[in-house]
Amino acid sequence: MRTHVHMLASYNAWANHRVYEAVATLSDAAYRTEHKAFLGSIHRTLNHLLLTDRLWLARMRGDVAELVPLDGIAYDDFVELRAVRRSEDKRLIDFVGGLEDAVLGGMIQYRSSKGGQPQWTLAEVLASVFTHQSHHRGQVHHMLGTNGLKPPSLDLPTYLEEAQRGIAI
Repeated sequence: MRTHVHMLASYNAWANHRVYEAVATLSDAAYRTEHKAFLGSIHRTLNHLLLTDRLWLARMRGDVAELVPLDGIAYDDFVELRAVRRSEDKRLIDFVGGLEDAVLGGMIQYRSSKGGQPQWTLAEVLASVFTHQSHHRGQVHHMLGTNGLKPPSLDLPTYLEEAQRGIAI
């Protein structure tokens, strides 16, 4: 299981990198344009993903997680957001890289934004983190297309092929 979640963390960083590369080619106006998407704009969606990843990583580490509005703007500047995203992806990869199977099957309890105290296995939390990322990256992928760009492939087989050839980030 450890190998599997490490691969997913690496894939997650690779997919984020590809999305940010494409977004970097947009004008600032296109980046901030409101769409009929869950969070509205690419700008808001990328900030949401960063905020939720920070929250989940704190929970997984057993830190006190500050409950911030998950639709907030952590970084208004795209260049800064991109650098922080890269750092956050590395933190997640480093965290997952240090886990053993027994720890992945262990339970964690956290305070939810709805006031409850759910208890999940660490593997379930990581599955939620990676699924959440894919869900919103798909929305950004669509918004890139509506801005006239050919969105990059985010398929897992593409990542695996690039990783085998040593060209994935």
